[in-house]
Amino acid sequence: MNKEFFEGCLDYEAWANDQWINTLVRFQDRKRATEILQHIVGCYGGWITKMDDWENREDEDIDLEKDMPDLLRRWRRVLRENELDTPYDFQSRAGKDRRILLSEVLHHVLNHGTYHRGQLRGLAEAEGMVDFPETDISSFYVLRRAGELG
Repeated sequence: MNKEFFEGCLDYEAWANDQWINTLVRFQDRKRATEILQHIVGCYGGWITKMDDWENREDEDIDLEKDMPDLLRRWRRVLRENELDTPYDFQSRAGKDRRILLSEVLHHVLNHGTYHRGQLRGLAEAEGMVDFPETDISSFYVLRRAGELG
């Protein structure tokens, strides 16, 4: 994995989240769907605070329209300005000192988003929604290659 790979993954992340943000109004349980998206974006913020000056906040305080693009811009800047093997020290939830590399944090943040968008798909299916967004990364690659992404 290199910086170009992670740049593409950040493009995918923005696209996939936008697809679900645009679908929020169609959920019967819009509150739960919004909470899931806020949690995805909250993860971006929780980790970026170790590398940038963003003030972390609780998931429920995340403004999807404002915070998601801001945080993804910050991730792009951190990626541009640092090496993938740059270490970051932090304390685990159990209070233990830990170290993680930038590439590992990025991998986690991106995987975390995919995992929770799967929850959104499950919620959509449970509600009987049949025309929910297909946000698998292969769909992104196909659309990007075809020039169909804005």
